[in-house]
Amino acid sequence: MELERKAAELPRRPGVYLFKDARGRVLYVGKASDLRGRVASYLRPGGDGRPRIAFLEGRMADLETVLCRTPAEALMLEDTLIKKFKPPYNVRLKDDKNYLLIRVDMEADFPRLLPARRRRDDGAWYFGPYPTSRRVWETITALRKVLGLRDCKDWDFRNRSRPCIKHDMGHCAAPCVGLIGRRAYRERVAQAVAVLKGRGASVQRALRREMEAEAAALHFERAQVLKERVGILAEVCGAGPVTRGRGSGCDAFALLRSGADLDLAVLNFREGRLAGGERFHLVTELPDEELLSTAITRYYRGGRYVPTAVLVPFLPHDAADLAEWLGERRGAKVAVHRPVRGEKARLLELAAANVREAQAQRVGREAAARLALERLAERLELLFPPRVIHCFDVSHTQGTEITASRVALQGGEPEKALYRRFKVRNLAGQDDFAALTQVVLRSLRLGERKGEPRPDLVVVDGGRGQVGRVAAELAREDPAPPALAGIAKARPRRRGGRGRAPREPVPERLVRPGRPGSIPLPEDAPETRLLARLRDEAHRFAITYHRKLRGRTGSFLERIPGVGPARRKLLLREFGSLKGIRSAGLERLKGVVGLPERVAEEIHRALGEEGG
Repeated sequence: MELERKAAELPRRPGVYLFKDARGRVLYVGKASDLRGRVASYLRPGGDGRPRIAFLEGRMADLETVLCRTPAEALMLEDTLIKKFKPPYNVRLKDDKNYLLIRVDMEADFPRLLPARRRRDDGAWYFGPYPTSRRVWETITALRKVLGLRDCKDWDFRNRSRPCIKHDMGHCAAPCVGLIGRRAYRERVAQAVAVLKGRGASVQRALRREMEAEAAALHFERAQVLKERVGILAEVCGAGPVTRGRGSGCDAFALLRSGADLDLAVLNFREGRLAGGERFHLVTELPDEELLSTAITRYYRGGRYVPTAVLVPFLPHDAADLAEWLGERRGAKVAVHRPVRGEKARLLELAAANVREAQAQRVGREAAARLALERLAERLELLFPPRVIHCFDVSHTQGTEITASRVALQGGEPEKALYRRFKVRNLAGQDDFAALTQVVLRSLRLGERKGEPRPDLVVVDGGRGQVGRVAAELAREDPAPPALAGIAKARPRRRGGRGRAPREPVPERLVRPGRPGSIPLPEDAPETRLLARLRDEAHRFAITYHRKLRGRTGSFLERIPGVGPARRKLLLREFGSLKGIRSAGLERLKGVVGLPERVAEEIHRALGEEGG
């Protein structure tokens, strides 16, 4: 066999291997300190005569390897290739991301504190990483408030003629209008940098001295403001970023398998206390030893804090290589070991208790989801419970900036990898039916191009009109369209004759194309809760995107001299979008009733500069 021949000829050196299918698609990426031994272990039949890893059987057609100088280099290359190829059989933890940093560009005349995902070779200073985006924004906001640093964008900074409200509140020194000079402002930035470097005590002492001087001069209001700032700064210094250093701490890993389902728990201990933890659910056929090694490398990528010890339920085959790689990331020695007694063994047992609880909760959620899907299939008269459900909603403001969302459930749980946002194209005026139809068709075509799982059920937020329009277009477009249903919101209905009539609620109901009447949904039924949650998520996702686009358009237009909220609405009502205003031309802008000629000229000039 060609693969076995290739494996037998591999050197016994560190490197990365890529298993591919017949079309050349990468199925799995792995690393090894001994390429020949590792790859041979995959191809060697197990006790039942089949390969050790089930996905190899009938799928793997080719093998590619990359030699590395050290096992640690192989670990880093493996991570890069996984991000590049996104192999379907590699483990990816849900929060597998780069952690936030704080960026300060000291080459700017008046620097800002900004969040960043990656360190770039751009001459700026980076601080962190921070464990959560909330911690980053709390730190940035506190330092801006205490030191009076600007947070406005460069366009606003260059074009402002008077201080903003943040100056009136005492939160900004207003360098935009020259109320503080470049040198004095940069001294404040240097104080912020000192805090971010962990030297905030000197800044606190300086503020306390200023507070005491104000109090001695009987300026008690100013002294009180400074006292509050000292308190804010103390909180920032005490809750600083999770930085790399030589502090104590350990992380404990535990895993529990049930067939292809595997639950993983990681507990973080710092200074002898439980500081946090995370749980992950994976569907994988990888052996536990391979999976634990992969999970550790995925967990600590992206700038996550590396402790002095990583506790594991068993030692993976490459424990020494992992320890070396983690040590490089930490800048100090890191131990990867399995404790059998003492305090660390008890920490490992606590992680095991957490993973057992995580599995029990997951099994309970899955059982509830199965029940909801089964009952939904009964109500809609489907042949089987829908595995993948897509739900759509449309959002707009009086027919402008029309956007739509697609959210998805897979196995009854949200599948955010299948969430999509759409801008509705080539639609004149306000037509919710046409917008919804366009987006559903575009979604199905997009799924086919990207190889996404096809939905078993499509749900739209609306009643018989929306469902009928979408069903008609689906029948023309797709020879075997997915099942379709509309979910109509609950509403009150009048009861009795004239005069005062009590109201009684109409339950939420489902509408199917070509079926008379509607299907009521009991208020507390599991299928009702599932659909209501899905519809609300679609609405949230659509309106968030719409507000983002509307905010972009509105904020840009209102920066133009002579354009306020009223004229912005007038322009959007006349031309539909920022793109429509830009393509209208100067003469059409001058022809808008209620828009002065000089303002039309300003808009035309500003949009011309912004576009090119």
